[in-house]
Formats: sequence, structure tokens, C-alpha cells
Amino acid sequence: MSVRWTLKRSTAEQHHLLDGLVSRLGCFDDLDGYGRWLAAMHGFYDGIEQALAGHDATAIVGPARMRQRLEALAADLADIGVRDRGAPPHATLRITDGSEMLGVLYVTEGASLGARLLVARAEALGCDEQRGARFLAAEARSTASWSGVMAALQAADADPGQLERMITASRRTFDLAAACMGQRHAA
Repeated sequence: MSVRWTLKRSTAEQHHLLDGLVSRLGCFDDLDGYGRWLAAMHGFYDGIEQALAGHDATAIVGPARMRQRLEALAADLADIGVRDRGAPPHATLRITDGSEMLGVLYVTEGASLGARLLVARAEALGCDEQRGARFLAAEARSTASWSGVMAALQAADADPGQLERMITASRRTFDLAAACMGQRHAA
């Protein structure tokens, strides 16, 4: 089985739980919920950017990928009047090697596939790529970074230990997203 499909199978539960949390919290029911979702995503990607510092993810996803996300999220938050951008929870990720970095990127870049569905939900709230949904619109159009991750996973000659580190890092990335979501909705 390929590394990609092993990661998909191994993180299915965390992915399902995160999707359920977004739904239960009503993140796309109204602008207030959407604002909390945007702030949670800002905190999440801020934490990811900090975790990736010192690792060369640019060869896989391109330069400034995280920074562009944070800028789009900040602009969207400002558009809908949310001042608190959100910060990563205290328990952030720690990446120690390239295998863990690939596991994290599998989740962050795979999220662009889900953005294709979420952008329509943001549009239903009156947001678009010019106001309030820059982040989702950019993610929905983003294919180069996902292709880069897929190529890196396909090229990975992961031994069982490396594969386990990828899986663990992917699961922790989903857990970080859920923690950010819970933190924003508890506030």
C-alpha cells in the first residue's frame, strides 16, 4: 500500500472527528460561527508555521505558503469584523525530522481539497474571494502544494519507523486543528 493511502487510512478517525466538530459547532451556520472558524484556522496555521520553522518545506509546498495563508485569514477576519485572530494552543506541534514534516504537510495541504466544498458554504454567508473568503478561495485553487506533497510521499522510501513518525505527525496535526477549533468556540 502506498504511503499516501496508509496515511489516509491511519488518520481517517481524526479526520472524521474534525469534520464532525466543525459541523457540531455550526462553523458555517452564520457569520459568527464562520468568524470563529477563521480564527481557529489562523491559530492552527500559525502553529504549523512555527512547527515548520527550521525545516525546508518550501521544496515541497513552495515559498511562503504558510505566510500567504495567514495573510488571507487575517484579511478575511478583518472583513467580517473579527479582531482576535486566534493563536495556536499551548500544545503545539514539534517536528523533528523530514518524515514528521511530510506527515504534517499531508494534512495541511490535503485541507485544500476540503476547501473546495467549504468555499461554497462561505459564499452562502455572503463572502467571496474578494471579501471574507480569500483564504478558502485560494485553498480551493491550490493544487501545486498538494501535488508537491503527493510527489514527496510517492518518492518516500519510508521504513516502518519513518512511516510511523509520518502517521503520528499527521494525527497530531489533526488533533491540533481540533484543539484550535475547540479553543475558539469555548471563548
